[in-house]
Amino acid sequence: MTSSSGATGSIERALERSRAPELALALRGALVATAVAVPTAVVAGVVRGVPGVAGAALAAGLVIGLFATTGVVLACVQRWRPATLPAASLAGAIARMVAYGVVLAALAGVDGIDRGSTVGATCMLLIATLADEMRYASTTPGFYWVRTPPPEGVHAKERTRG
Repeated sequence: MTSSSGATGSIERALERSRAPELALALRGALVATAVAVPTAVVAGVVRGVPGVAGAALAAGLVIGLFATTGVVLACVQRWRPATLPAASLAGAIARMVAYGVVLAALAGVDGIDRGSTVGATCMLLIATLADEMRYASTTPGFYWVRTPPPEGVHAKERTRG
C-alpha cells in the first residue's frame, strides 16, 4: 500500500527537479569530471610520465571549468529569463565544444604537455559526464516535464477526452 504523503513528496521532488534540469546537469557534470580527473591523471602519468599528468590536469581544468561556468550562466539565465533556459543550455554546449577545439589546437607547439594525454583525458572526462547525464535523465522522475502557466485570463478545466 502506498502512502499518500510519500507520493506527494516524490511529486514535489519531481516538480522541483523539472524546473531547471539543465542547471542540475551542468553541476553534476562538474562534480563527475572532478571525481574522474584524479584516476585519469594517474593513468596518464603512468603511460606518458610528467607531460601526461600535465596534459590530464589541463584537460581536467578545462572540462571542470567549462561545466562550472555553464552552471553559473544557467543559474543566471534561470533567474532572469527562465523561458530561454533550454536554448542557453544548448548554446553552452556549443561554446564548450568550440573551447575544447581551440585549446587542443593551441597545444600543437607546446612543450611539456602531452597532447595525446590531453585529448584522451578530455574524452574520458566527457564520456563520464555524458554517461552520468544519461543515467540522471533516465532515472529522475519528472526530468522532462514541462510546466507552463496557463495564459492569463484562462481558468478552464483541463479536458483529457472529447
